[in-house]
Amino acid sequence: MSLPKPVMRGLLAKRLRFHLPIAFAFSLLTAAAFKFAVTEPRKQAYADFYKHYDATKEFEAMREAVMSYDYSFINLADTSACVHWVPGWICDLHPSTV
Repeated sequence: MSLPKPVMRGLLAKRLRFHLPIAFAFSLLTAAAFKFAVTEPRKQAYADFYKHYDATKEFEAMREAVMSYDYSFINLADTSACVHWVPGWICDLHPSTV
């Protein structure tokens, strides 16, 4: 008793007729789920943030933070920052050597 031969002619077309609509529907569902689960809340969060955001006020706060920072620990006359991994031409541009 022998097994029947598998039907190979038209097998790809038969399987595509079955799987292609399923794959298409799954991709549409995934795209819609991503849109409503990720992008819409993200757009809403950005809209809520920029509704009350004042760029001028934020700039002034950052400028005050920079102005009030203590830079006295930096010694510009000291060229010891020119260590072995810094190219020599950068050390030559240091204010104390120019």
